[in-house]
Amino acid sequence: MHAALRNAVTKNTTLLGRARILLGGLIPTYWLDFQANKACIDGKDVGAIADVPGISGTLSLGTTGHVIASTANVLVMPVTLPYPFTALVKCIRSTDSGFNERVAQLDDGTEAERANLYVSSTDVWRAQHFTASVSDYNGPSGITATVGASAKIASRFQLNNMNLAVNAVRTAADDTACAVNVNPTTLRIGAGVANVEPWFGTVQFLALIKGVHSNAQLQTLTG
Repeated sequence: MHAALRNAVTKNTTLLGRARILLGGLIPTYWLDFQANKACIDGKDVGAIADVPGISGTLSLGTTGHVIASTANVLVMPVTLPYPFTALVKCIRSTDSGFNERVAQLDDGTEAERANLYVSSTDVWRAQHFTASVSDYNGPSGITATVGASAKIASRFQLNNMNLAVNAVRTAADDTACAVNVNPTTLRIGAGVANVEPWFGTVQFLALIKGVHSNAQLQTLTG
């Protein structure tokens, strides 16, 4: 982060103001700042992460963020988030399981309708979307998910227009043949439904942003 931006973030005393600086001016619908232990929903500061309505899971907060050391630390919370939207997460992976690992997932309470950011079994950051139990988007980033390294991942989930960026890099063309069906009602951080394909590491912040965001904005969000 450039010195001027870092100073602006430090001096800004409002949670939404901090979020907008980190998000290039965009206003998040949901903002979970695990390093500051603060949450913002629809532009309103709701207090600490534990104060988010309906959130469950065991929080393990430190100076670097929320540590997911076991499935007990997987967080689940209700959301109201119609398509299209962008999901962004900044995190540090701590374990290579050798399997797919989902750091964030939005779904309708089932695995049939979901959007997720994940690490593939070959250690590459990807975004995926399922409609009616069929994978209609599985975007590759070409970026390795290195254990111990901080990464920012953002994906746009929009009808016939999905893509992702990792650490300001976008390597794939837009997917223009992807459906959307049921709007998500649940956010999961660290795994899928019933803790399938868990991811272990530290989540520093997560943002969900309504609306359509360009490829250039995805790269800015993850820069």
